[in-house]
Amino acid sequence: VKVRNLSSGGMMAEGEPKVQRGASIAVKLRNIGWVDGSVAWVQDNRFGIAFGEEIDPRLAALVGIREQLD
Repeated sequence: VKVRNLSSGGMMAEGEPKVQRGASIAVKLRNIGWVDGSVAWVQDNRFGIAFGEEIDPRLAALVGIREQLD
């Protein structure tokens, strides 16, 4: 999936996986690892995930910048 929005409490993803609202889910985020959560909403091929515990979204962004500079 493509991450369209990432915050400390959740994310919006876009892609083909079929998910249902309320389902338990885990996502692997760069430089953060696996994060557990639940599907908060679904609309077409986009869906929101509410994380079980807060993350620091800056860590994922820093990895992307570092990879572009290498």
